[in-house]
Amino acid sequence: MLTNDRVEILEESDLPLSDRASHQMLQNMHNQLTHQATHDELTGLVNRKEFERILEELLVVTKKDNSNHIVAYMDLDQFKVINTAAGHDAGDQLLINIGKLLVKQLAGNDFLVSRLGGDEFGVLIKNCAKESGISVVKQLSDAIKANRFKWETEEFALTTSCGVVFVTTEVENVSSILRGADTACYAAKDAGRDRMHVYEVDDSEMEHRRDIMEFVSQIDHALKEDRFVLNCQKIAPIEDNSEDLDHYEILLTVLDENDNPMPPQDFIIAAETYNRMGAIDRWVIKNSFRWIAANILKLDGLGAFSINISGNSLTEDDFMEFVLEQFNETRLPTSKICFEITETSAIGSLDNAIEFMEKLKVIGVQFSLDDFGTGLSSYSYLRNLPVDYLKIDGIFVKDIKTNPSDYAVVKSINEIGHFMGKKTIAEFVEDDEVLEILREIGVDFAQGYGIGKKIPITELLKDE
Repeated sequence: MLTNDRVEILEESDLPLSDRASHQMLQNMHNQLTHQATHDELTGLVNRKEFERILEELLVVTKKDNSNHIVAYMDLDQFKVINTAAGHDAGDQLLINIGKLLVKQLAGNDFLVSRLGGDEFGVLIKNCAKESGISVVKQLSDAIKANRFKWETEEFALTTSCGVVFVTTEVENVSSILRGADTACYAAKDAGRDRMHVYEVDDSEMEHRRDIMEFVSQIDHALKEDRFVLNCQKIAPIEDNSEDLDHYEILLTVLDENDNPMPPQDFIIAAETYNRMGAIDRWVIKNSFRWIAANILKLDGLGAFSINISGNSLTEDDFMEFVLEQFNETRLPTSKICFEITETSAIGSLDNAIEFMEKLKVIGVQFSLDDFGTGLSSYSYLRNLPVDYLKIDGIFVKDIKTNPSDYAVVKSINEIGHFMGKKTIAEFVEDDEVLEILREIGVDFAQGYGIGKKIPITELLKDE
């Protein structure tokens, strides 16, 4: 008979011994398959699907008996660092250890621990008040922080970002529980990690986070349906008699389902937070290369096109291979491309950035370091980065007319850039007065509304 999702064969003495053995084998096999379908193979904890099923049952009970429960979404903050430094075997063992630690800490409670995926754990504490539930979750976070993971000669410590949701009769469905916990967890990460954020329906921060998550869905649809528009903005040499050509930075507009542009800042936050930048970078590179190659003769009078690359792309193992494939497929001259990397991304993935730059510079690709000057160690890192251009962060340029400190910073960056053999680009150049100051300082290029506004890339062909 079938009870509690388990097969139990009733003893029948009149059955032959061989038949009873076969029945027992079938029972064991079924139970094993059921366990595999509902539990995580590595940690032995229930998996996400089973966690959701149990939450479904709990919601039915909650609405009947007016009980209260708490769900926590726990994400290990430093797991990727440990996984990279010590290897995947160490990472697997760490996940096993954390699972056991959570179960041990929750002893005495009516609870369930699940591995939701990757380095994410779900915790359900049944029949508890808000205050006591939060206290228990805080103890779990503290226990993980106090834990020291030893692997061979190394010892590691890690923390968690945690999102908490209260399950009451007001909760509509399981999706809203998990979405709220996930959203709160990301809010905890954004606030600096190693902390807990409690989900509240009327929380303005949570509302904004939900909006960002909706942007992710829009981004996924845009990637699937090619709802992107390539734009560009001129980067012009400041000196009239310069031998340098105008070049252009390629900028992206993402269209929603109604073909309306999505807000750029929210789009970027959503893409970076939910790991979509790598896919977006590839789309831009692939389609930009094709367009430039198809119109190469008409663009002969222009310099290189700058294409932004995120830090996420720099850490992808096959990204360099992808870029080389695009050059090979389009036969695009490498001199027409300048990859632009922000200072923060370059420093955050320094080894990857240097390797990527050095290998592509061999075939003639140029590089620009964006937002230069905002990092704490800009000059020391600059010595290691083989870039051709420094883009002076616009925060120092926009008020250069009235702020002597900004003037001094721009002058300093320009001098050090030239000393290292690199050309300089000033962003946020809004008028002729700022342009004249930059000319006086000796900056090589300017970009901003005073030079040229963002236009669809196709408009470059109209002047031909």
